[in-house]
Amino acid sequence: MTLIVSCLFAVVIVSFVKSSLFENILVNIMKKLYLADVFDKVAYNKLFDVSGLILYLSVAGVFIFLTMQSIQKRRWS
Repeated sequence: MTLIVSCLFAVVIVSFVKSSLFENILVNIMKKLYLADVFDKVAYNKLFDVSGLILYLSVAGVFIFLTMQSIQKRRWS
């Protein structure tokens, strides 16, 4: 708990000192996770990108994991 509080405190201090570090951070994160952009590269440029395949497989894995957790929770409650 103390580690979380100290990390949050550090983020707040850094944001006050140099606010440009956190400028458009949510937009940049969403651009990295935009799945249609990976598909567009394959469809329009005919370029197969391995990082796009890894991204799709990672997202599928996360959702399969969450589905399994949901099923397990329903079974035991």
